[in-house]
Amino acid sequence: MREFFMTSTIPYWLLFILGIASVGYSAYIAFKTDEHNPISKQTVNILTGIFLLVGVAVIVLYNALGGNALWWITGKDIGYGAKLLRVIPLVIFLAAEIAAPFAYMLLMETYLDDKRLSVKTQFIALLVIVPVAIIVSIFAGNTWFYIIAGVGTVGAAVYSATSNVNSTGAKTGLAFTVVSFILCASALVTLLYLVVAFFSLIMEMLPVIATIIGVSILFGKSYGNAVMRRDNAGNYIASDGSKHSSQSSRDTRDMQIRSQRNS
Repeated sequence: MREFFMTSTIPYWLLFILGIASVGYSAYIAFKTDEHNPISKQTVNILTGIFLLVGVAVIVLYNALGGNALWWITGKDIGYGAKLLRVIPLVIFLAAEIAAPFAYMLLMETYLDDKRLSVKTQFIALLVIVPVAIIVSIFAGNTWFYIIAGVGTVGAAVYSATSNVNSTGAKTGLAFTVVSFILCASALVTLLYLVVAFFSLIMEMLPVIATIIGVSILFGKSYGNAVMRRDNAGNYIASDGSKHSSQSSRDTRDMQIRSQRNS
């Protein structure tokens, strides 16, 4: 199975299509539904299954393959232009993954006759607090990551679960909290994937950028010396080829030369 995910883009395209379709169709149904066209339980179950399939698959891929799951973007045998184009589906998928918890919330609220559900707290905890915890851990150590991320995610999950249970009952409230947590975690993983992809592209371009900057500096210095009529040692060159330690001295000599020519 690992080899299949490392050699074929088919599973990634399936996740892409299912992710986009589940978000789009959920929003469509939620806005289309009214008292004459209620959402069926079967439709909700199918969409919930698709949301879970995509979310769990993304998380499992990250745990199993890590950054290697991006081989279809960062592979050494792929041209830089092709890599840039292949990042586009990942950006679109990230947008869908970020929208997924809210699309699912909209679907469930419509199905439950507009009962209020909580997902924003978990979303903020996973997509804001966890990245902040990662940055803090780089400077302060891994302990702070576990403290910040742990307190943030657990606190958000408890708050959301309590709010959802109070609104819809224990079974539905807890089930929604679990599904929405998985969707938020999947969005976080996709965000990390995008960061890895962009970092890889930037690192690949660094030698080219450094070369361009170096050539520009050398060319600029050479061009500046030519305009100022200076040699590599910093001496100012008069029109007769004589060398001077200052620009004013060089200019004075040029004036003398012009005077001699005009006399």
